[in-house]
Amino acid sequence: MIQLTAFAGIVIEMICRLDDLNRTACCRSSLASRVSPTRLAHTKLLAGASLLLTMVTLSGCPSAPPSAPTSATSEQASPPDDPKLIEQLRARSGLLTVDANGHVIKADFTVKGTKVAGEGETAAETSIGDDDLALVAKLTHLTELRLEGPKITDKGVLLLKPLTSLVVLGLENTQLTDTGAEVLASFPNLEVLYLRRTNILDPALVHLSKLAKLRALDLRFTNVTDEGMKSLAGLSQLRDLRLQATRVTDASLPLIAKLPNLQKLNVWGENFTDAGLSQLADTKTLRILELDDTRLTSEGLIKLGGLTNLEELHVRRTRIKNDGLAVVKNMPKMRRLLLRDTLCTDPGLEAVSGLKNLVELDLTEGIFGDDGVKNLGGLTSLEDLSLWATTTSDAGIESIRELKKLKALNLEQTRITDAAAKTIAGFGELTELNLSQTEVTDATLKELAALKKLKKLSVNNCIMLSGGGLDELKAAIPGLQIVGP
Repeated sequence: MIQLTAFAGIVIEMICRLDDLNRTACCRSSLASRVSPTRLAHTKLLAGASLLLTMVTLSGCPSAPPSAPTSATSEQASPPDDPKLIEQLRARSGLLTVDANGHVIKADFTVKGTKVAGEGETAAETSIGDDDLALVAKLTHLTELRLEGPKITDKGVLLLKPLTSLVVLGLENTQLTDTGAEVLASFPNLEVLYLRRTNILDPALVHLSKLAKLRALDLRFTNVTDEGMKSLAGLSQLRDLRLQATRVTDASLPLIAKLPNLQKLNVWGENFTDAGLSQLADTKTLRILELDDTRLTSEGLIKLGGLTNLEELHVRRTRIKNDGLAVVKNMPKMRRLLLRDTLCTDPGLEAVSGLKNLVELDLTEGIFGDDGVKNLGGLTSLEDLSLWATTTSDAGIESIRELKKLKALNLEQTRITDAAAKTIAGFGELTELNLSQTEVTDATLKELAALKKLKKLSVNNCIMLSGGGLDELKAAIPGLQIVGP
């Protein structure tokens, strides 16, 4: 009926247009009083179309087949995930997020673990094993899945193939190998993939080459090499690439430098030198560059001076000197600068003095003292400052008294005394303070009672503190955690 009605309407519209044309022609020829044959013909057609429309209305016609539902309609019509299944997985310590339609869209089966010695990271282990992943695979609306720990092997990971909606997948510290990695190609929507500390090798990366939407890839502490990096060349959406403690070398940096959207790069270790790192000089999209423990020198850092949009630079335990550090003058967007254990000295910190957006500065184990620290007095956005194992004294602390946004201050193994206490007590936003291995006494603790937001105080090897003084401070700041002495 709908189709015939539409047809009749089309006929009527065509005839009306003929009528308009005929009227125009008649007027132009001054024959308006004559009835043309064309006009008679289309009048008959108009009557016929009207009759056809009436017949359709009275008699009806077969209905048109229903249109295919939209994806949104299909989603709404999809039944919710089995509540019993949801409870079963929650009983295994799974943190599940369920949307308004009853679908589990996020699942986190990691549990809080213990600190990994020497890495400053936390190890986690999943609360489920391979057999349980058959249940997880039934949650076909999952967009985010986090698994961690040695209970997960290739056997379990291969069961996840039905989860084609995955956008974020974490398999850190699992026993994943190249065999299990084959399933990764089944996730066309994957954007974030964590494979840190897995057992994958270069063949696994071939499967990743099919993930056109991949934005972030963590391969730290795997044994992938330069050969495997070739498989990543076509990942044009990649923004975040982490390669710490892999077998990747300088040889891969020309390829990495050509990734058109790369914003964060993490490399590490002796495999990276000035010659290789200079290949990144034209990668203007970079915002975060982590080069800790590489063989970077001032010469290499100077070649990277054109990366003026950098917001984070990590050069801990590298061989840069003041002339290399000078490049940060032209990086006004810098928010985090980590300079631990470099060859920079006090005069070099003049280059840092203009970084008004800086929120974190790590000078740990640096060749810095009061003359250098005074350059930091105008960095009023600073929230995290580490002067650990520098020669900073009370005078240096006085020079940064205006840093009122400080939330974390590390003064371990510095030369401060009780004379710095009033200045420190003026940092009212402090939540974490480290005074370990300093010569402060109970007099300092009395001043610190003003820091009502303080959550953690470290006083290891502060031999001049008394138990009574610490107890009084705890009473003054409820909930305060004291580490040491």
